[in-house]
Amino acid sequence: DPDPDPDPDPVTGCDGDNPPIPATECDALAALYTATDGLNWDVDTDWTTSADPCTWHGVTCTDGNVTGLDLSANGLTAPVPADIVDLTELATLDLSGNGCLHTAGDLITADWVTALDATWDVCPVEDVLAALYASTDGPNWLVDTNWLTDPDVCTWAGITCDGTVVEEIELYANNLAGPIPHEIRSLTTLTNLAIYDNAITAIPNEIAYSTSLKFLNAGDNVLTALPAGIGSLDALVSLDLAENGITALPDEIGDLASVTNLDLTRNDVGALPATVGNLDTLLTLGMYDNQLTVLPDEIGDMAVLNNLNVGNNQLNGLPATVTNLAPTLQSLYLHQNPLGSVPVEVLSLTNLRNLTLGSGSLTSLPAGMAALVNLEYLSLSINQLTSLPSWIGDLTALDTLNANSNQLTSLPTEIGNLVNLQFLNLSYNDLTTLPTSIGNLTGVQYVQLQGNDLSALPAEFGSLTALLDLDLRYNLLLDDISAWASGLHAADTLTTLEIGDGVGRNTCLNDGGDSSLGAWLEALDPTWNDECS
Repeated sequence: DPDPDPDPDPVTGCDGDNPPIPATECDALAALYTATDGLNWDVDTDWTTSADPCTWHGVTCTDGNVTGLDLSANGLTAPVPADIVDLTELATLDLSGNGCLHTAGDLITADWVTALDATWDVCPVEDVLAALYASTDGPNWLVDTNWLTDPDVCTWAGITCDGTVVEEIELYANNLAGPIPHEIRSLTTLTNLAIYDNAITAIPNEIAYSTSLKFLNAGDNVLTALPAGIGSLDALVSLDLAENGITALPDEIGDLASVTNLDLTRNDVGALPATVGNLDTLLTLGMYDNQLTVLPDEIGDMAVLNNLNVGNNQLNGLPATVTNLAPTLQSLYLHQNPLGSVPVEVLSLTNLRNLTLGSGSLTSLPAGMAALVNLEYLSLSINQLTSLPSWIGDLTALDTLNANSNQLTSLPTEIGNLVNLQFLNLSYNDLTTLPTSIGNLTGVQYVQLQGNDLSALPAEFGSLTALLDLDLRYNLLLDDISAWASGLHAADTLTTLEIGDGVGRNTCLNDGGDSSLGAWLEALDPTWNDECS
């Protein structure tokens, strides 16, 4: 005789030639028994002994079909398998009283069961939180005050209640490690889930049932994917998933009806789904430091987008539809992309306040940028620009201009038109002179000119009477600097001056015989005149 099956199906009645019910229904019952640990049910009469499923405990049959199933308070454990939906003639179902049942993320099955038994998955809040504790290595949390020891969960560390209703879970930076459990489906009153800076590995599909959730911050964890159920969070305002390892977004992300902030900074997302165009409440989209090679055309459908950060990706251009964002877009971050040239679409975004084009291998700037007259922050850092165009002076709203680490040899006179400028970074270029119009920048507070080839500064530089911080290291300054330094001394606003470089480029500097000036320079930078051979 052959050896018996070493792991026989504990349920009988599904293997006969003429089962009393359809084979699919019998198989569904067998799957339910196995998945919910039937051998340890409180009562499993006939399930393992009778060939007729209609005699099994809790099963009711009518005209050769299973029409009723009552396994309430019977010690079933999760998960309820998807096979249960094959009980197509089922009219009554009672799985209540079995603790925290779930369907392991299968929302279709969960909804099918709920339609027949609205209380099948009722899970006391203390059991939900206990599941969270167990699933995320609670004993090794940094703080777990009162967890599992005080019967009042509202006293547990990180739990905030409105009365007795749990509304907030804030367990950030607390050494949580592992997945958020399926039982979270029962926290339908949760409005804030802050679990950032941990080692969370997964968010379950059941997050879909947290329909009151407004703020979800799971940044700085080890997530690699998002469940489709995320799209069911109609109340969600802010979704922060920065600094994970997420590689793709589900199409359902576009179903978020209220979201204003979506942050996926520092992930590994290779493409945005076209459905992001449905996010017509989104104000801020953070995709810095991902693996994007293109943006979908539908991005132009974001009706109120204000801030778009796609820096440090692999973009070599923008879709034409980006121009649709002109009425609302105020901040566009394109730095650290292999652009080669300024995308023509940028020229239509005339409401921009902030624009970054750094690290893009740019060799020139198109004249059309002169239309961006609302710009307040412009970064052109780490490119291959040899000059700034004269129209730069038309951008009179500029507060910050970063053009460091290029190949600039001179500045246009029109730079003096930037009378609202407060931050000017021209460090590490090839500048040999500055135009006298630089003296018009009387509101500038921070100037970085280190790493150029300046042998002198114009006397008008001394008119920068609001200056707080000045860096002139690694230039070719020589001898008397009193012509411009005396004006700064008279204003006496400088708090930081770096001019002595210790490498012999700025050499033999002196105060032109003004000992008061010399003492002032000495107090700001004791090395200001050290280099003289």
